[in-house]
Amino acid sequence: MDLSWELPIPLDYGQLPKFPIEGLPEPIKRFFVNGSEHCDVEYDQFAVTSLAAISTSVQKKFCIETNAPYCEPLAFWGLISSPSGSRKSSVQAIVLKPIQEWERDKRKEESSEIKRINSSIFAMDARIKELHRLSAKSDDPDERKNLLIEIDEIEAGKPELRSYTSVLVEDVTPECLSLVMRENSGRTGVFSAEGSGFFEMARGRYSGEGTPQLGIYLKSYSGESVRVNRLSRDPISIDSAVMSICLAVQPEILRDHARQKAFRYSGLWARFCFSMPPHNIGERTLRRQPLDEGVLSEYGNIVKTLLDLPLSDQPTVLRLSAEAQALWDQFWHDVEHQMKEGHELASFRDWGAKLPGATARIAGLLHLIRYAYNQNRGDLEVGELDMVSAIKIGFYFKAHTLAVFDSMGSDNMRDKARGVLAWLQSLNKRGDPEPTITRREIQASHQSRFGTAKEVDEAMSILIEHGYLSHPFKQPTKGRPSVCYRINPHFYK
Repeated sequence: MDLSWELPIPLDYGQLPKFPIEGLPEPIKRFFVNGSEHCDVEYDQFAVTSLAAISTSVQKKFCIETNAPYCEPLAFWGLISSPSGSRKSSVQAIVLKPIQEWERDKRKEESSEIKRINSSIFAMDARIKELHRLSAKSDDPDERKNLLIEIDEIEAGKPELRSYTSVLVEDVTPECLSLVMRENSGRTGVFSAEGSGFFEMARGRYSGEGTPQLGIYLKSYSGESVRVNRLSRDPISIDSAVMSICLAVQPEILRDHARQKAFRYSGLWARFCFSMPPHNIGERTLRRQPLDEGVLSEYGNIVKTLLDLPLSDQPTVLRLSAEAQALWDQFWHDVEHQMKEGHELASFRDWGAKLPGATARIAGLLHLIRYAYNQNRGDLEVGELDMVSAIKIGFYFKAHTLAVFDSMGSDNMRDKARGVLAWLQSLNKRGDPEPTITRREIQASHQSRFGTAKEVDEAMSILIEHGYLSHPFKQPTKGRPSVCYRINPHFYK
């Protein structure tokens, strides 16, 4: 090996940790493993989506006390950065099936009552319209007075318009979202296997002015009250709004939305727990494991049990055991230290400040999974085991979030350089004492990635700067000299 070569500077964030499933409640662990084997994906996708689904099932029913008397609502926001073709839709369909079945059953139960109430409202509105017509025609003051009194009595006795239970939404405008939440006691779950629509709505695509419409999202993370004023209609008021979100977004789309400064400075990005699992596109087979009906039934029963729990005026408070509290306190101090200048989270303090709270929420969700599975309705104390698991998950999200933020801030050419690097790795020139590659070989193998020779040169410049390649040199051939690059031998060690 040429000793003049130094170790290359890593171009990416290194190998990211897998979602930690050790110590998780057994039924949810089985679901993650079986689902990921069936879809031939990493179980990270199932884990992040399921946390959001469980969170959606318990909104406003529980909160978790971290530092008395402060309580965190159990809203969870997850964002999976994954390329096209990584079966995001399949994962969401499996995870959300119990919620959709529960919604369908509730709508069947509600159907006759809603039809009765809405028919009654229709009849009352028709009577009020007729009374107004009679009042306008009458010349008798006493008759008009009596007609108006009857109108007031009908209005006072008119029931509220009922709508069908709707737990899940996808791409809706902020105003429509507020209406859905009002009808669902201030709760909803936003799930999208594409994710772009969510950000288009949030950035105000349909607002008329094109300005970001972030209020309802930001307030619904922490359970604040929401008021949406409308020009020609009554305002929409929600006393305590709670929203859970899970988006699966292609990296290129995420990078495009990263340019929206309002998303960062408002704290929208800071509310998400990011995951960037590796994909195996190009290595998958048609032999997929079948879904285990028993495993699906276990998971579905947990979700439906939590959905069936009644909603009270105030959420039930989950408290930490002494051991869990000590663990969470130490985690809080560790994260606080990492936000010091010069430390890992110094540039991402907005996100780091929310990490301990998000971790406590995850501990609460893990506890409720056990709570639903074991039917132990009286256990409201989150124990050491679930806090240990939640803190491991918190560290997982920290590593992945920093990687996603790095990806969001990088340009497209850097991604192309990473693609070339992966290709060079696949060539496996381990036994070659002076591994070399030509620009022609690079361009021929990446025609869909590079449109011109200039783009190849730009990507190569990045690899040269990071020490993966030598500066180009010309090698004589029978025809035109070839432009070549020596590959750092350390790369194949």
